[in-house]
Amino acid sequence: MPAEQRAVKAAAKAFRANPDFDTEQVLMELGVGQALTSYLDVEGIPQQVMRTDIICPQSLMGPVDEAVRRSIMAADPMAKYDEYVDSESAYEVLQKRAKEEEERSRLEAERERAKLEKEKAEFEKQKAKEQEAALKRREKEKEA
Repeated sequence: MPAEQRAVKAAAKAFRANPDFDTEQVLMELGVGQALTSYLDVEGIPQQVMRTDIICPQSLMGPVDEAVRRSIMAADPMAKYDEYVDSESAYEVLQKRAKEEEERSRLEAERERAKLEKEKAEFEKQKAKEQEAALKRREKEKEA
């Protein structure tokens, strides 16, 4: 019994107190279909504990006629979930960005490589011209 009392006390302390009732006492008095609930407000702050009655789902045991079935299905607020929608997940978005970034980097590297190769070819061409001009100068100097 002391272990149960400690558990009830711990559960009661976990809620934000309600000045209208003693949470620990109400926990001991709860019946079937009753609960203590607490919600977070829009800012994420826990609200006071409230005593709540749980309503059982409304259902029918047995066959239903076609007209009633159609009217229930037409008024179904969950109908919006009947159509499958495969929304793009954060993982998929991040994978797509990573691939785009990788492709962009690859293209940039290729452009840089092509630019360097072009500069190297121009340098080699210029070097060959200078060597040819130097060779011609030496030949002229030998002839003179």
